[in-house]
Amino acid sequence: MGTEVVPEPVLRAFITTYPDLFPTSELSHLGLIPDNEFGWPIGFSRKTFDVSWPMRSYNALKITDNR
Repeated sequence: MGTEVVPEPVLRAFITTYPDLFPTSELSHLGLIPDNEFGWPIGFSRKTFDVSWPMRSYNALKITDNR
């Protein structure tokens, strides 16, 4: 089981900047199951993290692999 945390604005920026790598915004091209109500694939969750660097809070996506 693994967990990755990615700031949501960063992932959205990558999707916008690299359309050849991310042809679908919900990442279904990678084999993930879209959750249209939430806006991200099943297995993603949203949480606000308070961090000391860069001295602000940010929303991040928690991506969990439950194999």
